[in-house]
Amino acid sequence: MPTCARSLLVALIALLPAAGQAADPLEAEMALLLKPPNVELVRISPTGRYLAVTTYSDRGRRLLVHDREKDTQTVNYDLAHENAISSMEWVTDNLIMVQQIRRNVLGGFFGSAELFTINARGGRLKRIGRGEVIDILDGKRAVLVSISPDRFSEVQRLDVRGGSQRRVARSPSPRARFLPDADGKIRFSIGESANARQVIHVREGREWKLLASTALDETGWEPWWFAGPGKYYTRTSEGDDATTWGLGLYDLETETHTLLLRHPKTDVTDLLFDFSQQNVVAVGYELHYPGWRYVNAKHPLALLHGTLRKTFDTSTVRIVSTTRDHTLAVVEVSSDVNPGDLYLANTATRQLDKLYTRRPDLADRTFAPMSAVEITARDGATLYGYTTSHPETPVPGPMVVLVHGGPYGIRDRWGFNGQVQLLASRGYHVLQVNYRGSGGYGVDYMAAGFGEWGRLMQDDLTDATRWATEPGSAGSPENPELALAQADKICIMGTSYGAYAALMGPIKAPGLYRCAAGTSGVYDMTLMKARGDVRRTRAGEAYLRHVIGQSKEALESISPTYRADEIKVPVLLIHGEQDFRAPIAHANGLRRALTAAGNPPTWRKLSGEGHETSQLRNILASYADTFRFLAEHLDNE
Repeated sequence: MPTCARSLLVALIALLPAAGQAADPLEAEMALLLKPPNVELVRISPTGRYLAVTTYSDRGRRLLVHDREKDTQTVNYDLAHENAISSMEWVTDNLIMVQQIRRNVLGGFFGSAELFTINARGGRLKRIGRGEVIDILDGKRAVLVSISPDRFSEVQRLDVRGGSQRRVARSPSPRARFLPDADGKIRFSIGESANARQVIHVREGREWKLLASTALDETGWEPWWFAGPGKYYTRTSEGDDATTWGLGLYDLETETHTLLLRHPKTDVTDLLFDFSQQNVVAVGYELHYPGWRYVNAKHPLALLHGTLRKTFDTSTVRIVSTTRDHTLAVVEVSSDVNPGDLYLANTATRQLDKLYTRRPDLADRTFAPMSAVEITARDGATLYGYTTSHPETPVPGPMVVLVHGGPYGIRDRWGFNGQVQLLASRGYHVLQVNYRGSGGYGVDYMAAGFGEWGRLMQDDLTDATRWATEPGSAGSPENPELALAQADKICIMGTSYGAYAALMGPIKAPGLYRCAAGTSGVYDMTLMKARGDVRRTRAGEAYLRHVIGQSKEALESISPTYRADEIKVPVLLIHGEQDFRAPIAHANGLRRALTAAGNPPTWRKLSGEGHETSQLRNILASYADTFRFLAEHLDNE
């Protein structure tokens, strides 16, 4: 272990919670698996002299800086405990900037991030302004930030020394994000129109010009990042027969767009840049497991990344921070059973030193492996998903279908997941399905789910659940005829859209599920068009018309509340009393309807919570309810 890691380890150990704080073993297990990592962000300075780390514990968040030359800790600063650290970057060789998102009274996050700087040589944390960082202006001691005083975003130039801010651009469309050029001048705005189309504007002088307008279910392109003078990397679903998002290049002068590379089945999700942030070294994607294609295979970072992928061949390798000359790089290695280890790699000497373990309190645990699966739907389409099981869980055995929220553009991924591991640790197989409508597999795959709430998207979940009860689904090489799930011990659960799908499950497939559990769900589609924050803008209304429809009769037909008498299984409902995305009226209405049908649900109302449960006491209470519910209906013989 390098000396810098040893020095900071002392501080990290001091931050770990004391053993035995929770009397109940399940509560202790839940608190352990669901909390943030002890080591959050790690960034090396441009010269390699300093290493900055943000940490989390029950006692609070801290910012630590280590001087690698002198082997001393120069900063150990207490950060606001309840605020999330959304980013941390070096703005000069000696000055680090931290971006914090404030919590609101409901425990969620709101407003623009607050920005702070501190000198690596020591001193106090200084608040310099607010906003989402767009670009660090190299050599100018300034950053470009985006703020949203109203529906139209602004770009401001922020002086990192004095904290002065001045506006340099305002978006031509609502809820826009911006893209600068290599000189730090704002060139693109990517926002939305009143009819829920994505609109791209290019800035010519002080004027904005509409460049492209794309509907949610259309192929198109959008600027991703600058690629040198007059050129921009893009995400593009245009260019050939596939509709997956690939990497393209746009020439501003000739107004031409070129497809550079694309995976035929899955979207490009990550770009690995060199230190200048102008040259793409590698492109990341994920069909079943994370994969990479190298754009510049001879670059030192490409050679390092490729070597480490071979060394850690069952893990995900990410380069998270480098020095200016690319000699040193902070590398994260993680997997389905490893929350993450951080290393310092030297591209010149090929030396690799372990710095930190993200979750040292989990180092002695054995976790359940996660396997990718492909499932054929009833119409012949290929569905993608994951199963997670402990080796000692019976096969076939009890299973939980865990439905992701969103639903559009969101997907489940391979990797460490505390919620999934918690379910697996209680003896349940876990099935996650990227039903049509999910992101990650191209425009057509996502658009196939538009207008299909309670229909095609639900059928995909039904088909995947039935697949898990069929011979061979366990994937056992010793016994290829084994099914994963015991047919009479399956529960479906989820949050937000996942909760909706969980309650529609026993309606669309009577007898398939033993129980259903929903948290923060939408259950009355007519109410979704009348209440909640999505419908408060014209673009939001247009979006709802496009993805769920308008007819009252049709909306009632896909609403669990209106079909509550068809739900013949036990139900658990959990909802925040101040949920503005999915108002608690959804859960209250379904609760009344189920009770009237003779099937009163198990119920928990979360005080002081919005759409996302954020207070630890409520998180633990919700999971305790869930595990009691699952045990009652899946564990009994």
